[in-house]
Amino acid sequence: MKKICYLGGAISIHVQRWANYFVEHGWEVHIITKEYAKNGLHPNIKQHVSPAFFPQSIHKLNFPIHLHNINKIIKSIKPDILHAISIESYGAYTGFIKSKAIVLTGWGFKHTMTSKGLQKWIERRALKKADVVHVDSQDLKDAIVKYGCDENKVVVIPWGVNVKMFNPDINGSEVRQKLDLEGSPVVISIRNFEPEYNIECLINAIPFILNAIPETKFIIKGTGTLESKLKQMVKDLGVWKSVRFAGRSSYNKIPQYLKSADIYVSTSLMDGGSVSLQEAMACGLPVVVTDVPSNEEVIKNRWNGYVVPKKDSKSLAKKIITLITDEEKQKLFGKRNREIAEEVSDQDKCMRKIEEIYESLTKW
Repeated sequence: MKKICYLGGAISIHVQRWANYFVEHGWEVHIITKEYAKNGLHPNIKQHVSPAFFPQSIHKLNFPIHLHNINKIIKSIKPDILHAISIESYGAYTGFIKSKAIVLTGWGFKHTMTSKGLQKWIERRALKKADVVHVDSQDLKDAIVKYGCDENKVVVIPWGVNVKMFNPDINGSEVRQKLDLEGSPVVISIRNFEPEYNIECLINAIPFILNAIPETKFIIKGTGTLESKLKQMVKDLGVWKSVRFAGRSSYNKIPQYLKSADIYVSTSLMDGGSVSLQEAMACGLPVVVTDVPSNEEVIKNRWNGYVVPKKDSKSLAKKIITLITDEEKQKLFGKRNREIAEEVSDQDKCMRKIEEIYESLTKW
């Protein structure tokens, strides 16, 4: 049995989905992580924890300790494939690790390739040593190549979405009842409350939308460092009764939240191949997104959604109003998005492509 060792956060739903897929497809799977996952992983997956000794304020001092632990664990596992997820964190160790074959995954918007000094040297060393560098968008590939990575070793494959779990037939009525949304057009955002997702743009658009369609409701789902600020914005704008802050829930509830809404919105300032966008598309939702390059790889303006300038609340409001008042366009955009998700973002198709890479590397 061939062995994969993932180097990444075991509590991440994305790492868990990959690890679970491959253990279920006959691979022996290990994860080296800094934090043990209590649930979400197949029981046959072995977790190896390298704990931090120093606090976040001086976290760089943990690097040599983690590197020592990781090397020791890898020597004991002897994996056929070492796959590190996230270039600037877990992937940084791979430049100093010996393994049969190394795959390195770039993770979304974080990899704008702007590191300097020692961190830049470490990241470029990891990119040079990797046999394959996987990214989820062409935009990220361009950034990594510009950063100094050999273009020939970079592959673009979306993270993938479970298109059976996320589908247009999901019933969102339970969420609608729970949040008192019955009879209202509903707009949803499921991005976390961090600066890069610019939820403020959506909140500033709400008064314009309510002025045109007063019964509209908004689900703002997520958590993060800006939560208090965003809630205060909603109160200051006098739109609290129209907004539902839905917090965090288990991953298997996300399809119900998406299907409780009529329109999905992403106001991000930067992004990779957004999984939440792909999930909304798989559920057959029409979308309004900002003009970051990775969004424009899958959303063609006026064909399967609307693309608006970043930080432009008025443009965002206009496009949301256009969709709310045009149910036929909602259906058409949603149908096209489901077709794209089945063709491009189907998790099984994406994972088979990753497995082909693993198989090619283990033939060396």
